[in-house]
Amino acid sequence: MTKSSTDLIIDPEAEQDIQDILQYTLDTWGDDQVEAYWSVIWDAFQRIRVFPEMGRRRPFPNEREVVLAHHIIVYRHHRNIVTVLRILNPRRRRR
Repeated sequence: MTKSSTDLIIDPEAEQDIQDILQYTLDTWGDDQVEAYWSVIWDAFQRIRVFPEMGRRRPFPNEREVVLAHHIIVYRHHRNIVTVLRILNPRRRRR
């Protein structure tokens, strides 16, 4: 993957989302699936850093979203910073 000079910040709410997702995954499917899904999430973060305009626009300034397997990554891109705001189940799409 192309190297990016864009910084990645993970908002505390997104950090909590990640913890919740990985705990649910652990409880439901075990260690191997936690590692596999974390890899999917992390790879998506890296793609967003390289291609910050890839996500669909949201009705909030500078916000976009990317569908990821069973979740939606909501992020803001401004200048050379991508801030991951939330990682939501599609049923909780609103921030």
